Amino acid sequence: MTPIRYLAPLVTCMACGSPPHEQRLPDQAARSPQPGFAADTGRPPCDSVASCRDWIIETPGFLHGSEPARFSGSFRTLGDTIRLWFDTARTGDGHGKRWTAVDSAAAILNSKEVLAQACGFKGKALDGQLVAIVTDTVAEEYPAPRLAWQFDVQTARIRPVLPDSVHCDRESIDE
Repeated sequence: MTPIRYLAPLVTCMACGSPPHEQRLPDQAARSPQPGFAADTGRPPCDSVASCRDWIIETPGFLHGSEPARFSGSFRTLGDTIRLWFDTARTGDGHGKRWTAVDSAAAILNSKEVLAQACGFKGKALDGQLVAIVTDTVAEEYPAPRLAWQFDVQTARIRPVLPDSVHCDRESIDE
């Protein structure tokens, strides 16, 4: 059994509103996302780990216990469209934190592609702030990603990064 090492589960994600900013990649512009992802419908509920996930983005302060969780990420897959959200925590009105979407990105998945979340820049450790679209495989490390993004905690934006600069490991909860 290998635990998911770099992503803490998000237990109290309350962000369900539509993000104010959407980022489209040039090679994805010709096809539009599925109707369930229209900006006015918000984020669909997560009902399967294979098609969606919510997680805490671990910052150094969070890992050292000096600050609470301030960022989270999530994805939803509907048909061949995947949408990513970047959320930030805001102090609630006496009911704890409220998670607010601050950025999103969308892409079209090819056959046998999945979103890898245990990614890092080549030559560096996996950091939990990179995700990539990779071809699913049984190997411990995925092949080179087709697309990759960084959840930039300095600017609260999802930034595209060069896929050739990223490596991703297979995550597993139970083996």
